[in-house]
Amino acid sequence: MMPPCSFTLFYFQDVLEYASGYTLSAMLHSDERTVSMSEKKTYKFVCQVCGYEVEVDTPELPEDFVCPVCGVGPDQFDRVDE
Repeated sequence: MMPPCSFTLFYFQDVLEYASGYTLSAMLHSDERTVSMSEKKTYKFVCQVCGYEVEVDTPELPEDFVCPVCGVGPDQFDRVDE
């Protein structure tokens, strides 16, 4: 039987982050590491009822999306091409 390891998960996390230059979150989500925020495509939608604006990374709003201001669904939003 091997003796218990005295190193913690936090120790290994610190070593990995120091050695790689990336946070543990970025390592787990490698697409975030390889694509910078300026390179990600975002889509802007405006509520027809109240004018609320939202930016998402998909060309369509999710079917269950609800405007946090007036409560209408995604069918009441227009995509704004900038």
